[in-house]
Amino acid sequence: LCQFRVSLPDEAKVWFDGVHFISKERTIGVTDKSLDQRMREERNTRDRRITQALQASAKNDRFGGPWTSYFASLYLNQNVMEVNEKMLAGLDAHRHEDPWSLFMTPYLCRVYYFFSSKYGKFPGRITPAVEKKLLSVLWDRTYEKNDIHWAKQSTWWLDGSENHDLNAKACNLVSSRIFMNEPEYKDRIYPDYGYGGGLHYGAPSYHGKDLKDRKHGGRASLSDGKEYNAKAHYLAWRDFMQEYFIERSKRGFFVERSAPGYMAHTLNFVDLVYTYGGDESLTQVVEQFFDLVWADWAQEQISGSRGGMKARQHYTVGNGRMANFMSYY
Repeated sequence: LCQFRVSLPDEAKVWFDGVHFISKERTIGVTDKSLDQRMREERNTRDRRITQALQASAKNDRFGGPWTSYFASLYLNQNVMEVNEKMLAGLDAHRHEDPWSLFMTPYLCRVYYFFSSKYGKFPGRITPAVEKKLLSVLWDRTYEKNDIHWAKQSTWWLDGSENHDLNAKACNLVSSRIFMNEPEYKDRIYPDYGYGGGLHYGAPSYHGKDLKDRKHGGRASLSDGKEYNAKAHYLAWRDFMQEYFIERSKRGFFVERSAPGYMAHTLNFVDLVYTYGGDESLTQVVEQFFDLVWADWAQEQISGSRGGMKARQHYTVGNGRMANFMSYY
């Protein structure tokens, strides 16, 4: 029996959300929220929850180091000049740092599309000096790795593990789109060595001592000797990525789809293509792919704990990052 004493008008509606009783053996809920109600609450609270998450990130750099805090501060329009000074001073350190990093190159792409003067969602929050330095660092990080001949091969050719492979390809697409619209970069020619996609991936021993002159490149010889600018690269990667996601929709998508940590990074790169791919048809394909990813997750989980096939799970079977994403939503 549950009794509440309160004076209400006749037309009042009452919701008992989250009310429950706990006995020794079980928990009994008075009511459960409907799916429509949960979706409505998610929409109504989204902006507030994003702001709260970014406020926490601006104060604490334990996720992604100071660069995540810089992004959060710029988004919130807080300490903008101080953050710009720190970014300007720190960007050069990442110019030639591991170009296969799962963090820095997609981060620079997102900073550009959030805060740059011409194309930013919040234009002008980075200074002209920071914007110029960001473009210079992004070019150096992608200049050699963005090989158009890689985009002309099978979408099932992988270089490195899946998450690093998609990181490279997504960043090649989005950075090409950035540079084809930047006057200082749009006519520049990429080297397009044609060695395959693994340029600078791992140690020289991956590819043999005789390939030192290839800067850790693969053993392929794909170059056609022609010259290609950023627009040509963008168009090649646009078509490649559309086929990439259609193929993976047909065949089970990722080996690492249940990996507790890796899949979180992979979804970041899927979103990079979805949000900044710059093509309506590609966006639609990736949106449908996201639906497939979450439907697959929903079928294999109970209360966030995922069953089914595991790869690269490192003896961890718990909730993983996918459940963290869904909990946030």
